[in-house]
Amino acid sequence: MPVNRFFTNPHSPNGLCLDRRLPADILAVTAASIATVMHIKRNLALTILLLAVAFAAAAQPASPTNMVIFSGDKSVILHWDPDSSPNVTGYNVNRSTSATGPFTQQNKSLLTPLGYCDLSVSDGTTYYYQVTAVNASSQTSAPSATVFTVPEPFASDDAFMDYLEEANFDFFWYTA
Repeated sequence: MPVNRFFTNPHSPNGLCLDRRLPADILAVTAASIATVMHIKRNLALTILLLAVAFAAAAQPASPTNMVIFSGDKSVILHWDPDSSPNVTGYNVNRSTSATGPFTQQNKSLLTPLGYCDLSVSDGTTYYYQVTAVNASSQTSAPSATVFTVPEPFASDDAFMDYLEEANFDFFWYTA
C-alpha cells in the first residue's frame, strides 16, 4: 500500500525529486536498518573506548623491583633493577620519615641511572624510600616495595672504606 512520502535521489544529474511513492513495508525496513546501523556504531564506539582504556592501563610501567639500600655517614645509596616495561624514560625517588608516608619526590628531573645517592639525610633518623618508573607517555608505575635505613656515622676508617667499596661496586654493577 503506497504512502504519501517521496524519495529524493541525491545522485540524480539534476538533483530532482523522484515522483515515486515508497510502500510502507520498504519504509519500515529502511527505518529498522538505520536503527540497526546506529546500534552497531554505538557498540563499536563503546568497544573502541574500552580497548583504549585497557591499552592505557596495560601501557603503565611496572614497579621497580629488587631495591637495594645501604647507608653511611649522612648518606643513603639506592639501587634497583631495570624496568622491563616498554618506553620507560626514567625513575622518581620518593622519601619519607614514616613508613606510611607522605612520600616526597627527591629528584628534580627523571633519573635515568638505576641508582640514587641521597646526601640530604641526617644520622640517626630512619628514612623510607620508594621508587616509581615513568614511561614516554608520562604514566607512572605504582611505587616499588618500601625500603628503609638509618644513616649512622662511620665507626672507623675501615667502615668508611667498606662503604666506598660497596658503593663503587654497586655503581658499576647496576650501570653495566
